[in-house]
Amino acid sequence: QTIVRDVLSGILMLIEDQYGVGDDINVLEIQGKVEKVGLRITTVRADDGTLWYLRNGEILKVGNKSQSG
Repeated sequence: QTIVRDVLSGILMLIEDQYGVGDDINVLEIQGKVEKVGLRITTVRADDGTLWYLRNGEILKVGNKSQSG
């Protein structure tokens, strides 16, 4: 059930172009640069160097500093 939710969230996130590799984002109290975007997992390198693996189904809010308005 969680895998299906993660994959569906990943598909919608990619279709909506919410963020991509190289974007600076704020997500789940983490600030950093997106290193990889998958259907189930997004990988973010935090400003302190920590590599975070985030399940797409758990990402409810994201701020993208790289997208212009």
